[in-house]
Amino acid sequence: MGYLSSLSAVIVILGLAPRSFGQRYFTSPLNSLYMNQAFGWRIHPLNGALNFHDGVDLKADFQPVFSIADGEVVRVNINAVSGKFIVIRHGKLLSHYAHLSRIIVSSKDTVLRGQLIGVSGASGRTTGPHLHFALSYCGVKLDALKFLKALDAVNPGRLTDANSDK
Repeated sequence: MGYLSSLSAVIVILGLAPRSFGQRYFTSPLNSLYMNQAFGWRIHPLNGALNFHDGVDLKADFQPVFSIADGEVVRVNINAVSGKFIVIRHGKLLSHYAHLSRIIVSSKDTVLRGQLIGVSGASGRTTGPHLHFALSYCGVKLDALKFLKALDAVNPGRLTDANSDK
């Protein structure tokens, strides 16, 4: 996916495109979307500290996780905070998928929109199983909720808030 397509993601996020536009290039990372934690400043649920949450947490109890667009896997790793995670480059747009229980792709793999890349889980520092999904464009963190809501406009009712734990 080149510059024009990654710019499309920003256009979708900003709400500057027709509702069907996003579906041409992108898909949801999960089959069903229930948000537990939004993008932005928050009190961390484990340590009580104020910190910036750079993505959205989506309720996903060991569910299949899909690439949101065609791209190249640029990082597959594990650490104490994010657990098992994947980063995919879609031109200048990066998509991040964290707290996975299983990773199906490898670094440098080419992936297609909607391709299975892993299984959600509770690896790393977390209160329970979920998918941490984040986007960045040219190094700038984007509100992934706006992106998901733009995709959801075609299928109303899929993205809702969940009051249960991640």
